Amino acid sequence: MNKLYSIIAFLVIIFTLASCSKNNPPTGAYIGKFEGNYMRYEKEENLVLGGVQLQITETDNDHIIINGSRLEKDGKKIKGTLNDVFFNQGGSPITIDGKRVRNNGHYDIEGTFESTIIVSKNPWVESVITGTFTIDTAY
Repeated sequence: MNKLYSIIAFLVIIFTLASCSKNNPPTGAYIGKFEGNYMRYEKEENLVLGGVQLQITETDNDHIIINGSRLEKDGKKIKGTLNDVFFNQGGSPITIDGKRVRNNGHYDIEGTFESTIIVSKNPWVESVITGTFTIDTAY
């Protein structure tokens, strides 16, 4: 009986260690969609930025690199700024606060974001846009 418990304990340890390596989204191609609201001359507007091509080139227990931007990772939580993703020319990069989720056998990232967009260039008017995002595997 003790031998059976030892075998079961060994198998549990092996499966636990094997699942730890699957804790990070794999490197590769991803597609991002950002949808948010902003104020345009005292009126709330909706804006969608879809089909954003993203590349995860490195993933570790404490960080993830997306399109060259290093984002901090704490367990499933991911926070940071995507330095090369903008809603429009002159706006600020998109800052995300999200988490890694597993959907249909692959990893996605979803959460909230914030950025600044240019509403008008003459006169110059900026607005903060906030909303939700998803980053899905491209395949």
